Amino acid sequence: MFGRRLLAAAMLVLLPAVPATAQGRRAAAQAQPTDTVDGRLFAGLWTSDGTGVTLGGGVAGHPFRDWKHEVQANLAYQHVEDSDGFGVDLDYLYNFLHTDASGFTPYAGGGIKVDHLEGTRSTLQLGGGLRKRVTRGHYFFGELWFVLGDVSPIILRGGVGW
Repeated sequence: MFGRRLLAAAMLVLLPAVPATAQGRRAAAQAQPTDTVDGRLFAGLWTSDGTGVTLGGGVAGHPFRDWKHEVQANLAYQHVEDSDGFGVDLDYLYNFLHTDASGFTPYAGGGIKVDHLEGTRSTLQLGGGLRKRVTRGHYFFGELWFVLGDVSPIILRGGVGW
């Protein structure tokens, strides 16, 4: 019984994504990103009870083959006051606009952040940013993240992607 419900739910989710006409298939093909995974490097500032810097990199991709929905994973070195550590975050991003190489793309998102600075803690974070494509495969970005937890830092980071 549970298997049938799961199958029915999956069909309800997946069937509307299948274009019914040739025109729908062409439109869906145009909406798909050409690159499915982007690399990214960033530097940023951390402010909370203490101030610090973060340097890192990660990957971002479009797992649903749709430019609006994006998932990113990052690994960062963090130096806050006299402490050194590492952080990992996994975020879902929603891109509001799809632009060519001359435009800006604003996005918002949320995710999970795990930090190891004088102990390990897991928190949620909300934020967003602005991406500026400079060539077909390269872009600059700026992000602002609000970490929701006991320490609750605000993280401002910027970088490049390809």
